Amino acid sequence: MELVIDANILMSALITTEGKTYDLIFNDRIKLFSIDKLINELEKHKSEILAKSNLSEYDFNLFLALISSRIEFISYSELEKFIPEAEKIS
Repeated sequence: MELVIDANILMSALITTEGKTYDLIFNDRIKLFSIDKLINELEKHKSEILAKSNLSEYDFNLFLALISSRIEFISYSELEKFIPEAEKIS
């Protein structure tokens, strides 16, 4: 199965590691895709995530490293041309 994942999903998984979202992210049968700006978005909200999750900064950074190896990142420039069509559809 292939899924597109966004920052909100990853933030949720970081805050609640006991949930289904966390399990799905680390399921080897699922191939994850996301935009290349995803890690920057998580870094931007790092203090909020740390406060809500009680993770240490080390654990947060470890999670980012692990998740980066699980996701195939697509550059924004590759997707940009599809934005008008996607906005019409949604």
